[in-house]
Amino acid sequence: MFVAHALLKVLVFTPAGTVKFFESIGLPGPLAYATIVAELVGGALILAGNGWLFTAPNGSWEYPAFLTVAALVQSLLGDGGDSSGDGCGGGCGH
Repeated sequence: MFVAHALLKVLVFTPAGTVKFFESIGLPGPLAYATIVAELVGGALILAGNGWLFTAPNGSWEYPAFLTVAALVQSLLGDGGDSSGDGCGGGCGH
């Protein structure tokens, strides 16, 4: 998941576009580069540690269980007042 998000920022949005997006939401532009690197390195470390298959002996079920519960909760929350479905994160005074 981390590697996919980093590649999306690099190959689709481009690093310069990611910087502009970060700045548009009030984050420092250079943080975009740090985010890309963190996602690539973190994702590579997870993959190197067999984090993709979750086949570690005597465990390794917690993370997939967490992801399943988090996805279920997000789907049940829906498009609530705190969602960004209106394009401004609920903070535009609508």
